[in-house]
Amino acid sequence: MVRSWNHLRHKTQRHRPRATDIQQNISLTKCSSATAAYTKAFFMDTTVHGLRYTVAPDRHPLESLAVCNIRSLQLQPSTFRLKVLTAAYSIFSQCSIINFRNSRNIASTYKHISYMDALVGATFVVLRSWERYVANPTVVALEKGYREWSTLFPAVTTCSLRNLDSSRSELEIRKRWGNPDEAEMLYYSGFLNALTNASLLNLQEFEKFENDTTLDNIGDLGDLATKVLSLLTHDISSMHQDTTVLLQSTLTEIGLCFTCGSSVAHHFAPREVAPPSPSDGLVTSCRYEDLPCGIRVANLQTNVTFYVHSTEDMPTIGRDKPHWEFQGFERQVYVEHEQTVASPELRQLDPEQRGCLFRDEVAHYRTSAGTWKLPFYTYNLCKMACRSRMARSLCNCIPFFYRTVDGGKICDAKGMACLSRYRQKLIEDVYKEKGNCPCYRTCEVTDYKVDSESTYALDSDYEVSQQSVQFFVGIKAFSKTRLRRDVIYSFEDLLGK
Repeated sequence: MVRSWNHLRHKTQRHRPRATDIQQNISLTKCSSATAAYTKAFFMDTTVHGLRYTVAPDRHPLESLAVCNIRSLQLQPSTFRLKVLTAAYSIFSQCSIINFRNSRNIASTYKHISYMDALVGATFVVLRSWERYVANPTVVALEKGYREWSTLFPAVTTCSLRNLDSSRSELEIRKRWGNPDEAEMLYYSGFLNALTNASLLNLQEFEKFENDTTLDNIGDLGDLATKVLSLLTHDISSMHQDTTVLLQSTLTEIGLCFTCGSSVAHHFAPREVAPPSPSDGLVTSCRYEDLPCGIRVANLQTNVTFYVHSTEDMPTIGRDKPHWEFQGFERQVYVEHEQTVASPELRQLDPEQRGCLFRDEVAHYRTSAGTWKLPFYTYNLCKMACRSRMARSLCNCIPFFYRTVDGGKICDAKGMACLSRYRQKLIEDVYKEKGNCPCYRTCEVTDYKVDSESTYALDSDYEVSQQSVQFFVGIKAFSKTRLRRDVIYSFEDLLGK
């Protein structure tokens, strides 16, 4: 009887709650209440949009959950990793709490939660550092040591508004179409005039020749245009007597023109013209102590339009400003340069990271534009190549003036008339629809913008005839700042983080 009573008392004491368990439960209840009160106060007072609605009074828990979900959907795509980490942390915390409720060791449970906090925090810092390295590792800074710089004098491309040589055209018409009468001679002369003055801006001139079968077997329109092209008579001089300036025949989307002071003009020479050697580019430098620098083109016999552009690029429609000059006047244009240089460390980054391409990284561009023909890359030429590919997709051919930058079948008169219906699309869409024409900026480039411009009438005091055309391009003030692309967050910095 005694043994049975002792056994029953021992069994009852085994299931009686111990004092330590009761104290732990009370401590946990107080801690949870304090945490909940602090969290609620923080959510009510924070300026983060939407959080106060999740703890508003008299709100159903499901409604609060819906507000949280809506707010999470409004997060930017760049916070996707943060949402994933937050979800993972919440799941682990819930599991830890459940484990805590089933465990008598509160210290072990808090240790697990602390480990997870540290892991989530470290992962978040690493991902943010990696995201910064991938998305924004560069900086553009200002440099001011202008007295030590040497900039290049701009290139000038001159286009005549009357390119057809009448005597050459008459000989070519008789050679190709026999002995036409006066009306036919006038008709074919009009076609050759449209051909020699062809550019992306006046493709509509070919529409009246679209259905003429006598123009089907002409061959390459670019070669024909070069044969009847009028030579540009001119006098050209520099403010510095030891500088020689030459005009070279070039073929671009603004037409058959002549370029001086360019290091790449020989790549754009028409096929029927013997291309000059690269040393004939005769690029002129301009230092601070040389100011003012300038060139004058005089004794032009026709009205012209000219473009001032980088020595390492060619002008393009929509980006370079044309200057018009007419007989009896001289136009003076002073420009100032905007130079951007790059540090050698910038080459260590991918083009997607730095947002630009160096001129010699043409192999990277060829991966997306396999028909690229030039041995260098520039932003302007990339846009021209996009227009060429667009023309090929629209009319299954490219204009002859795009031969220098892209490959493909050259348009005949019917193809040029086809492209005239898409003229505005070709001009504007390469800038509007960037997804169809992804072009990186050039990492190192010198751009020129007009500082001042004026026009003077030629009078009897001038040595040149009043019937001639002339213009002057110069630099009278040196830019005292330039931009420098540099790496602000390198891979070594990422490893250090």
